[in-house]
Parts: sequence; structure tokens; C-alpha cells
Amino acid sequence: MNKKAAKQSIIDSYFLRTEEAERCRENETGAAIMIQKVFRGYSTRKHLQTLHGRALIIQCAFRVYCAKKVYNKLYAEKCHRERLQHFNAAAQKIQTLFRGWYIRKYVCNIRKRREYLQNIQSKNEEVRQMLEEYQKQQLVQIKEQAELDHHNSVVASSRNLHHLTSTKTMPSIFNSPYQVAEPKVEGVNVETFIKTQTRRILKARTNK
Repeated sequence: MNKKAAKQSIIDSYFLRTEEAERCRENETGAAIMIQKVFRGYSTRKHLQTLHGRALIIQCAFRVYCAKKVYNKLYAEKCHRERLQHFNAAAQKIQTLFRGWYIRKYVCNIRKRREYLQNIQSKNEEVRQMLEEYQKQQLVQIKEQAELDHHNSVVASSRNLHHLTSTKTMPSIFNSPYQVAEPKVEGVNVETFIKTQTRRILKARTNK
């Protein structure tokens, strides 16, 4: 009896729980679906975060690689330009020195040119001195010629003035007692000068 009652009690309990489970099946199914949805969303988001982090790492590494590649290229070009500038400057310096040496040695010898200029300077100095001497001689000749012309003009003027000289009874105008200073020509008394020139003329006529 007790066994039957226990068996019946178990069967009743089973059906009750089955009915209760049937009543709660939709709620539990919805809850299970919700849990699965939330878990799958969480798993997906976590997986996406992992992928995003890995993508960022890959992108950073690739960008660093590209930046290093560009930098190395620019640095190589800069070094190449600097080497070219250095070599060009060195080549220009060498060319300048070589051209200067070549011109000094073969085209325009500086030592010979300096000697040539010194010779020209000494010749110019000699010519200048000669010109100065020639100028002095010319001035002396001009002065002598002017004195000679003056002397000749005085002589020519005094040729026909013998009648103005003094006589034993009459003094001339050149020997007047009223004169303050004695008139002179070329440091000689005018009357004496006229008499001397007149004697020379008469002597020259007599010798002819």
C-alpha cells in the first residue's frame, strides 16, 4: 500500500512538474535565447575588439615601415646631394688651383710679367727724366733765344741813335745832369752801349 502510494505520488509529482515545465517552457526558451543573444553579442564584440586591436597593430607596423622607407629614401637622396655638393666644391677648388697654376706657368708667367712691368716702369722713369731734361733745355734755349732777340732788337734800335750821344760841348738826353738814375741797357750805360754798337758797325763797314 505504501509502495503504491509512493509510486502514485511520484507519478503525480512528475506530471505536475511536466505541466509546470510546459507552462514555463516559453519563458525559459525566451530567457535562453536572450542569454545566448547577449553571450553571442559579447563574444562577437570581444572578437571584434581583438581583431580591431590586431588591425591597429598591423596598421601601425605598416605605417612605421612605410615612414621608415620614405625616410630612408629621403635621407639617401639628401646624402647623395650633399656628397655631390662636396665633390663639386672640391672639383671646383681643384680646377681653380690647376687653372691658376697653368696660367701662371704657361700662359701668363707672373714672375716674368712682374719683371716686365718693372722694366717698363724703369724705362718710363728714364723717359720721364729725359723729357724733364729736354724740357729744361728747351726752356733754357727759349730763354736764351728771348735774350738774344731782345739783345738784337736793342742793338737794331741803337744803330741809328748815334746822333743822340753826348759831345764835348753838349750832353745827350741819356746823360742829362737832371736825371736821378742813370739809364742802362743790359747793365751798361745807354750812351756807352750806343757808342759801342756804332763803333762795331763802322768797323764792320771798314773791314768790308
